[in-house]
Amino acid sequence: NCPPYEAVSYVWGSYAALHRIRLNDRWFWIRDNLYKFLEHAAQGKILIKGLLSNPYRPQYLWIDQICIDQSSGSEKNHQVQAMASIFERAERVVCWLGQSDTDTNLGMDLIAEYVMLRAKHGYDWTRNAKMSENAAQRGIRNIFFRPYWHRLWIAQEFIL
Repeated sequence: NCPPYEAVSYVWGSYAALHRIRLNDRWFWIRDNLYKFLEHAAQGKILIKGLLSNPYRPQYLWIDQICIDQSSGSEKNHQVQAMASIFERAERVVCWLGQSDTDTNLGMDLIAEYVMLRAKHGYDWTRNAKMSENAAQRGIRNIFFRPYWHRLWIAQEFIL
């Protein structure tokens, strides 16, 4: 009977930088990468290209680092078994690849442009791309070499 929610797919990252946040009168310790996602979302700095013209403002999020009691082995085991259902039932799965930089912004713009051109005209940019690498192509490469893509659960989260 839970309300509609969005699941967040992300890399936990290092324990080196922990942040304390308060939710529903409870304190949680979260890692830096999740903190940066929540900070960007709260400040309206996340835009979902092609889907929303307004900043990303979810009402309910399912985030494993917060929604699963990390001190309980039995709860963690139970939730891992439910992971497929959690991601399958989400209204949307948002993938946080980490903070952007100039090259990755250009890379995401190029990917969005390619998807639109491909859908409209069957355009294949790989046939027309210049051989020398530009900033947008560097950005695409940087996006796909981020630690996010090395995660064990990534394929399951994307498929669901």
